[in-house]
Amino acid sequence: MPITKATASSVAPAAKGDLVVGSATNDAAVLGVGSNNQVLTADSSTSTGLKWDTASSGDFVRITTSSFSASAAVNIDSCFSTTYDNYRILLNVTSVASSPNSLNLRFRTSGSTNTTSNYGSGFRYVTYGTGVAGGGGSALASSSAYLADYSNNPGSTVLDILNPFASQKTMVTYLHNVAHGYGFFGTAQFNTTTSFDGISLYVDTGNVTGTVSVYAYKKA
Repeated sequence: MPITKATASSVAPAAKGDLVVGSATNDAAVLGVGSNNQVLTADSSTSTGLKWDTASSGDFVRITTSSFSASAAVNIDSCFSTTYDNYRILLNVTSVASSPNSLNLRFRTSGSTNTTSNYGSGFRYVTYGTGVAGGGGSALASSSAYLADYSNNPGSTVLDILNPFASQKTMVTYLHNVAHGYGFFGTAQFNTTTSFDGISLYVDTGNVTGTVSVYAYKKA
C-alpha cells in the first residue's frame, strides 16, 4: 500500500486557534495556538518555520500608569521585581497647590513602608535665557532625596532608577522641568544595600495633581 503524505485536508486542528501549516518535510502539520497577545513570527529554526512569540515594542515595558488628584504623596507599590533590573518613571504634574513645594523621593518596601534614612542627592538648576543658576544637594544620611521644586507651578519629571529591587545601593538620575522657567538635573542615591518594590514621590507642602507612569527597561 502506498504511503500518503499528510495534507491540509487530512490534518485536523484539535483545539481552538490551531493552524495547519507546512512542515520541514513539506508535510502538513498543526501549529498550536499561542498565549494571549502573542503574534505569529517567522523562525527558520522550527519545524514549521513559524512560532508564536511576544510582540516587540521597543526597549520599554509599561508596568503601570495612574492618576492622582490633590495628593501630597504619590505612592507606587509593587512596581519593581526580579523581572527587570532598571526602570523609568514619568511624572506629569498639571496643577500644584500651596507654595513652596519641593519634590522629594523615598523608596518603599512591602507595598506600604517608606524608608526614611540613608538618602543623598545632588543637583543643578538652570533658567531659560540665563543658563546655569545654581545647585545644591543633601548628605548620604538624609531622610529623603530632594529632587526639585514646583513653586506652585505645574511641571514634569523623568527618573531613571537602577536596580531598585536588587540588594545593592540604588542609583537615580533625573530631569525636572517646571513651568516658571526652571529646569533641574541631578542624581540621587540610597546608600545601603536594600531591596525595594515601590517608590514615593511627595511634596513638602500643599498637594499636586497629575499622572505617573512606570516603565521597565527590557533586559538584553
